[in-house]
Amino acid sequence: VDERGNNLALTVGVANVGKSSVLMSLLRLGKQRGLIPSSQVKINVRPISKKKNKKKGKAQLRRGGMPGVLDTPGKTREITEYLLRDKPRAYFMDVPGITPPAAFFRDRPEAWFGYGATNLLPMGKEAEKDVEMNKSFCEYILSCANRDGLFHYVDSLNLPGPTDDIDEALSKLSNKYKDKLGEEKLWLKRCETFLKLYNTGNFGPLILDDMKDTSWTPFVFRDEHFSKKGANDFSK
Repeated sequence: VDERGNNLALTVGVANVGKSSVLMSLLRLGKQRGLIPSSQVKINVRPISKKKNKKKGKAQLRRGGMPGVLDTPGKTREITEYLLRDKPRAYFMDVPGITPPAAFFRDRPEAWFGYGATNLLPMGKEAEKDVEMNKSFCEYILSCANRDGLFHYVDSLNLPGPTDDIDEALSKLSNKYKDKLGEEKLWLKRCETFLKLYNTGNFGPLILDDMKDTSWTPFVFRDEHFSKKGANDFSK
């Protein structure tokens, strides 16, 4: 950043909100307008882990044209610099998403469910296969819809009426896979479909945050958050 000064821009935010997609759109526009050479240009890549870079402190170079985009948190794993305009030179830095610390989720468990429901949590393969965890994300969406009296899900799921039973809601989905998938994989497929319906707007203008909650205050770190146990213990 110091090297480029005012000729460098970057986006900062949580994982999977579209930072790389914004950059990709800007690069496409730049190429269409002839602001970027049609041939691929060198880009600087700075791995987050120094173990992957044998020459510590030095940027690696590779050739590339477009950032990778995938609807999965954690796709961007490197700090990558792209040429956004040739004359005068301007650069855009693609950076990995930021995930809130464990202390934040312990203090505000509803945020954990909200992040999970909106596909903003980088999770490992084991967590992705956790039926109960995925169900809990779906249940949180259902509870928020009922809280705000937004019952668009009733028609989307072909339910007889509003419900607070997530199993009843999920049972309406992905039944064409009943004979093809085992019980566990079927429920995971149902959860995946439910979350996709919400994230594509099929449940109406639903906001997961309780906009009527007047007790909200900004998150503030406390001394115990920095203790070794407090930083990693999710049991509380």
